[in-house]
Amino acid sequence: MIPVNIMGLKPPNDTQLLARIVLLCNVEVELVQLLLQNNYNPNYPQNCSDIISVTIDGRTTSVDMSPLHLAMYEGQKDITELLLKYGAEVNRQTKLGKTALHMASMFGHTDALELLLQHGCDIDAVDCGNNTALAYAINGQHPSTTKLLIEGGASLENINDNDASFLDMVLFFN
Repeated sequence: MIPVNIMGLKPPNDTQLLARIVLLCNVEVELVQLLLQNNYNPNYPQNCSDIISVTIDGRTTSVDMSPLHLAMYEGQKDITELLLKYGAEVNRQTKLGKTALHMASMFGHTDALELLLQHGCDIDAVDCGNNTALAYAINGQHPSTTKLLIEGGASLENINDNDASFLDMVLFFN
């Protein structure tokens, strides 16, 4: 592997570096590609007990999201494409049950979301509150994301833990 040190980040082990870099959000695609070509794991953390702690400007943040989740947070389509090419698990869930599709829907990143759909993600995956990606798209008031999910076959029948249906959410949030 090529030793990489970015902005003074010195991870406790090499497996965390890719996730830490994607967490910085404004990273260049070429850097992520270089790491993936050097066998950095696109699925770290492997499970919910592998929490990543990142210190930026003296503040520490802990996340249990994979690099794919983090790429969805900012809608980084090019990085999403790379991560999927190198084997990122498209249906991977955080300890709260959120998938990359939930993240993309929450923030209205329709282009990146489309890539997840093309790679066979579970369009009706539910999080710990029984919310689907469609619920997040409606809640975030992202009409193009909502439309893409419905056209992609998202169920309109789900009821979340607050007893809210698709129709309830549409009426409440719009």
